Amino acid sequence: MRNIVMFVLVLVSWGQMAFGVELPPELAHLESLSGDEKIFVEAARELFVEQKRIISEANTPSSSTPADEVEAMRNDFRHQLALAETMWKYVLSYYPNNARANNYYGEYLYDYTSQKEVAVNYWRKASTYDKSFGNSFNNLGIHYFHNGQVERGNNYLERALEVDPKNPDFNFNIAQMYLNHFDQLEKILKKSRKRIYKDAMKYSQKAVKYAPDDFELLQDYAVNFFAAVNFDVKADWSKAAQAWQAAREYARHDQDIFFTHLNEGRAWLRAENYQNAVSSIEAALKVRGNSVAALQLLEQAKEKL
Repeated sequence: MRNIVMFVLVLVSWGQMAFGVELPPELAHLESLSGDEKIFVEAARELFVEQKRIISEANTPSSSTPADEVEAMRNDFRHQLALAETMWKYVLSYYPNNARANNYYGEYLYDYTSQKEVAVNYWRKASTYDKSFGNSFNNLGIHYFHNGQVERGNNYLERALEVDPKNPDFNFNIAQMYLNHFDQLEKILKKSRKRIYKDAMKYSQKAVKYAPDDFELLQDYAVNFFAAVNFDVKADWSKAAQAWQAAREYARHDQDIFFTHLNEGRAWLRAENYQNAVSSIEAALKVRGNSVAALQLLEQAKEKL
């Protein structure tokens, strides 16, 4: 799980829970897999990934979506939530001490219901069932950071990285926490603000290294160069511009393409490479020609030529 702000959603039950009865059609295939714990839990995890994708899409209709389609999306949203709850309860009825099942059910509860503390208890249990599974440590770390227990949160994130140092999400999360909680971490880690920023960038760079085609991580790494000013660190702005170029290769939407060009222009401007800045900003304007911010930035860059 990444450190992403989620809306608190209402828990929707499938209905009466009785594990001797027939499962919903979408989950019926799981019954035949229940004899093999590893395959059973992995099949549920893969289905959970798809459920989350559908939930996300169903929860974000566009302003132009017809009313009848919006209602259908809401129904699908509620249906997928109910399926996820039913599925993880079903899996845990077979393997209550499986770390992964406890962790994923905790993620469902934390992200899609108001039962935060119940979710945390599932993560705590998962962390004791399998100490080589880093996800539960990662999730606990994020939770404690967000609830003001910075030292405890940092300890859990560090444990997650000890277990799986090449996990891009774990590296992303600790980088974010370093950048957002540096004032407290200065005292806890006994490191200077500059050192914390440099360590955060190392983690951010590792996240990109281990997931080189993930736009969100690539964009985050590029954005983090702009945070240097908060830490009295001189950023390598040419490197920052290159980071925006790398992110753009995996941008899926016009808005993302626009901002990667615009922010590359900002980086070149700070690197005092004004010709590259003009070229980048002009590329942004080809995507969104009426952008006031881009037009103003282009004027600044041309004045420097």
